[in-house]
Amino acid sequence: MKTFRIRSRTALAAAATCALSTAAGAADMTLTPAPGSAVIIQTPSASPALRVPPSGIVELPAVGAAPASLSEPLCLEPTTGALGRCDPAQLTSGPTGPTGATGPQGPAGADGTAGAKGDAGPTGATGAAGPTGATGATGATGATGPIGPTGTTGATGATGAAGPEGPAGAMGPAGVNGANGATGATGATGATGATGATGATGVGLPGPTGPQGPQGPQGPAGTGAAGLSEVRHGCFDSGGVVQSGSGYSVSASSGAYTLSFNPAPGAGNYTVLLDGRTSTGRALALSTSGTVSTGLTLTRGWLDAGGETITRICFMLVR
Repeated sequence: MKTFRIRSRTALAAAATCALSTAAGAADMTLTPAPGSAVIIQTPSASPALRVPPSGIVELPAVGAAPASLSEPLCLEPTTGALGRCDPAQLTSGPTGPTGATGPQGPAGADGTAGAKGDAGPTGATGAAGPTGATGATGATGATGPIGPTGTTGATGATGAAGPEGPAGAMGPAGVNGANGATGATGATGATGATGATGATGVGLPGPTGPQGPQGPQGPAGTGAAGLSEVRHGCFDSGGVVQSGSGYSVSASSGAYTLSFNPAPGAGNYTVLLDGRTSTGRALALSTSGTVSTGLTLTRGWLDAGGETITRICFMLVR
């Protein structure tokens, strides 16, 4: 065995260097520090990994600072001072802790194997008679029994009374047709019957709107309706193109049509009558906004997504 007496940390480092450079040969290494000094083995980062103070207690500073991540305790063999895993049989348990709260009931376990049949117990006392149960359903008819022996012939009974008259027999076949008689005189014409009720209207889709006919010639100037001082009217198509009427123009934009009048209508209260039609013949919903002096805007309602279009929009503006 090689024995080194270390007087300082510098000497300890020198001794370690010496020991590492010694020629190969198995031998124990003894590190003996100066009185009052400790043996310290450091990590490469100069942190103490193992320390033995003068008291002889082995200290592992890095272990105390490390986070708890292992699951087994470390035990000491008192005779040799060896450290190692603990023998579970040598560990003593602490005092029993208080009983924890009762946990929720677990799911029912699978049925166990049926036990052996026990001995029959003594016969119990006869219980009181229960109420009479309901009458059970009628059982099925039993099989027909064998035919019994033929009995002796009885005495002849007295003649019974005459029965009621039977029903009439079926009608016989029709006889041969007789010869045709002479033709009678023509009778008078009967009165006309009442007109029958009108039949239900048939169900069917309206036919497509026919093409617009040519514009007719302008009629003579009217005399004006009583109580009306001004009337403007006209019709235009889905693109805002004027089809009838005069003195107005149409500006179409995203389903809205703005009507501008020239000459401008006079001041006063106006009533607007509207009639819009689609390619299916359906009446088109229309709403108004704006004024007759700055521009009257007509906004169309919904159109069927199946390709329905606007055929015409007509208006009448009266004051």
